[in-house]
Amino acid sequence: MFDDMASFSDSSTVSAVERVYQQIRNRILEGTLEEGFPVRERDLAADLGVSVTPVHEALVRLAAQGLVVLHPRRGAVITPITVAEADAVLETRNLVEGYAGERIAALADVRLTDLDARLQTNLNEQRATFDPLDPARFLELDAEFHGIIVGETHNPILSNLLWTSGDRLHRVRVRALRRNATLQEQWFDDHRLMHEHLAKRDTGAYREQLRQHLDITGRWASV
Repeated sequence: MFDDMASFSDSSTVSAVERVYQQIRNRILEGTLEEGFPVRERDLAADLGVSVTPVHEALVRLAAQGLVVLHPRRGAVITPITVAEADAVLETRNLVEGYAGERIAALADVRLTDLDARLQTNLNEQRATFDPLDPARFLELDAEFHGIIVGETHNPILSNLLWTSGDRLHRVRVRALRRNATLQEQWFDDHRLMHEHLAKRDTGAYREQLRQHLDITGRWASV
């Protein structure tokens, strides 16, 4: 009986930490907790309606991911996105997704047709979700669009690289959108053209469109 109670207590603690971690992480990614913003564990715990313990453990986990910087006895600070970091993330995406385009150009017709359909479905949803005041769903579809392309490499290391850089890229996109809300439409047009080039197996045109797509994101994120 006591073992069961201990297990229940442990699982409750784990779920509380995970829940708090996700809540804080989402606030960082969406910019609610802004770059350079100081975070006091007690204040955050009160805001989330939990004890300090899960907040502390969540912040330690977020620090390991580079989203916050912990200062002993002074709390934490939301890690700023430097221009150099934004450039590095976008450069990495350009290399990975450019390579993915080359792999896609060599696909058998039946697989290219399947990819074409999945990208078109994603684009249809993107078009239906334009909302300058709430870009959350559009950003999810944006990430999904790029994930579909990289997924066609069937290279787990590249897919993992895409996933591990996802949080940083999301913050770059959120920053860019805050400075230019019309970027949603620009990004959609870029995606549409990238899709067309992939369907035609035109790797050169796809790579150029991808470069322009990432460049405009970088310019607005660095303003």
